[in-house]
Amino acid sequence: MIMTGLEFMIKTYGITKSSVASELGIKKQNINVWFSGKQPISKRHVEHLAGFFHQPLELIRKEITREDELTIIENYKKYKSGIPNIDVYYVLDLPKAIVTRDENGNVGVIPMSTKCE
Repeated sequence: MIMTGLEFMIKTYGITKSSVASELGIKKQNINVWFSGKQPISKRHVEHLAGFFHQPLELIRKEITREDELTIIENYKKYKSGIPNIDVYYVLDLPKAIVTRDENGNVGVIPMSTKCE
């Protein structure tokens, strides 16, 4: 299923469209219009949403890739943990696995059954 960054952020953060609409001072129907593709999200709202979700501006409107999903999850975990440079995070679609990103941006998957010595 193709999804925009905003849709994935709402799902990942576990919040409702209504709460996002309230944050923006708009009606929930506006968000539904954005999701349907009938109207783009305004620059003002993109900037507000990027700050609200602690995510890059370019991911808000974009039809995201799997790598974008990992970036969103990584940023969410950083925000929730209060740790600015966390490099390990859990992935919603990969139960029993940890995905890592090294300093060069390379992504790796470690099964949870792997024992750390």
